[in-house]
Amino acid sequence: MSLVVLATTAGLASCGADAAPAATTSVQIGATNYVTIPPAPSTVAPVTTAQDAPGSVLQFQSEYVILEGDYPSTVASKFKVSFEDLKTLNGWTLQPNGIVPEWPGVGGTILIPAGATVPGEPPDPGPPSTTIAGSPVAPTTVAPATTAAPTTTEAPAEACGTYTVVDGDYPGLVAQKLNTTVAKLAAANTATRGYGAFYIGLVINVPC
Repeated sequence: MSLVVLATTAGLASCGADAAPAATTSVQIGATNYVTIPPAPSTVAPVTTAQDAPGSVLQFQSEYVILEGDYPSTVASKFKVSFEDLKTLNGWTLQPNGIVPEWPGVGGTILIPAGATVPGEPPDPGPPSTTIAGSPVAPTTVAPATTAAPTTTEAPAEACGTYTVVDGDYPGLVAQKLNTTVAKLAAANTATRGYGAFYIGLVINVPC
């Protein structure tokens, strides 16, 4: 939209004469172009208080509320950052006796640097899914086959009696006592529970 400015020109009147009529001139004034200057970007690092998933890495500087049992060194270890980075970010000083006088104590808030790891175990992603022709298919879980331990009340066919293990016995010595071989002794006791331990008092089969 243009604005019209009226300019009035007054004539000089001669002695005894009427004043000259006023003259008007139209002047067109165009609209002014305004330039919007964007605000200067902030140089302050963003601080987030959103809860991140345990085990994730913080993308931004965050705040942490001190809990019972927390100390400067334990918080640094908890978030897997160096104590120096934590001290510098929070403006702390370290006295020769190891005390940080600026430590706010339980309930106080401190800053955690970006790149720290959120404490805790990452959530279990669950069983993987298999994709067939673009559609996710839940994995099929097959129960493992279980083999029941053989139970028998009769000695194997190759057994011809029993022998009770005594102190100092071992398979080679018992095989020698029974005038047989270690292999035959083992074959006769494939179903003998505890044969592998060969403990005192174990009753084993004697091969024929």
